[in-house]
Amino acid sequence: PTSFHLPQEIHDMILDHLHADFFTLKVCSFVCRTWLLTTRLHLFHSICLMDVSQFCYFSHLL
Repeated sequence: PTSFHLPQEIHDMILDHLHADFFTLKVCSFVCRTWLLTTRLHLFHSICLMDVSQFCYFSHLL
């Protein structure tokens, strides 16, 4: 059987359509390294810090 290679841009466009489906994005992030960046962009597009201690912890990570 022959293999077929899709350009990364096509993979990214498909993954972009999953932007609101967090479960599927998490699963896709384990498929291959080339999908990891795109899935992480959607999974971690925002953060929610509930109090000052979380903010301090997060700021130290940066």
